[in-house]
Amino acid sequence: MKSIIGVVRVPVVDLLCLSSEWRRAFSYPEPTREDWKSIVEMRSSSSIVNGDARASEQFDDGQRGVILCSSRCLKLARKMSFYEFLEQRMIDEAKKYHEAGISHLLLDFSSVECLDETAVYWMARCFAESFRDACNGDFTIGLKTDNDNWSADIASRLGYDAVFCIDSCNYSHVTALRNRMTDGTGKKQPRFFKYIYNVSQIEEYGCPEGVVLVTDGDEDKVDELGNALKRFNDAFSVHVPLVGYYNEEIVRGENHYDMTEWGARDYIMIDKEVRKGKFRNGEIDESLFEICQEISKFN
Repeated sequence: MKSIIGVVRVPVVDLLCLSSEWRRAFSYPEPTREDWKSIVEMRSSSSIVNGDARASEQFDDGQRGVILCSSRCLKLARKMSFYEFLEQRMIDEAKKYHEAGISHLLLDFSSVECLDETAVYWMARCFAESFRDACNGDFTIGLKTDNDNWSADIASRLGYDAVFCIDSCNYSHVTALRNRMTDGTGKKQPRFFKYIYNVSQIEEYGCPEGVVLVTDGDEDKVDELGNALKRFNDAFSVHVPLVGYYNEEIVRGENHYDMTEWGARDYIMIDKEVRKGKFRNGEIDESLFEICQEISKFN
């Protein structure tokens, strides 16, 4: 199953924003008053989190103040009452993908509605480090958050393999951020994947390192983009991999089981399809193995 990417969801934002009733529905713990006090305290680090070059001017002792503030925020993040719950959930999902033979994982902190909360950066940074260490090099790992700058920062710090960027208009800025953090250092440079919706965006958006195609399940569109990327790759002697989503209703002709392949993609990503009730917040269930078997027919 090397061509499948399994999404490991870490619902920090949802846990903070859902009502108590919905938290109970998804078996999420309730944040405590101390948690909210810590979240408010971490907001003082917004200049650091947002990459303000003058962040040190906020502190009386300059750069040392930045280091001390960062250390304090990381400590607060790890002491959140729900930290261990989310960490264990994250590791359990990775184990289930491993049992299904999947070796590519995407650690996903994104939410339906983006929450501009500084504490999420610090928690994502802690979880991403823990996840990398738990993977122990057995997986290729990517990162996705609601803020591409955060994703680039964390992935470049921790040696991740990929970043999935949600804002195409910010793509050149985050790749420059990654290069600034890694060029000339010997550190691993994560490959940046860009979300697109049609073939024309390949030329419109310049030189992508990887592409995630968002489509309505039309396999011909996947092939059309795959062929365009092949021409792009051949012309410039590069390799721009294509990621597509799994959709069991994908058809080629009248019957999807007549397919001999699942399109011109390099990877196929699974997420909601393998979760209870097909909810993004749901736990991974037995459908994971069924879908892996279905995909294996088309390799």
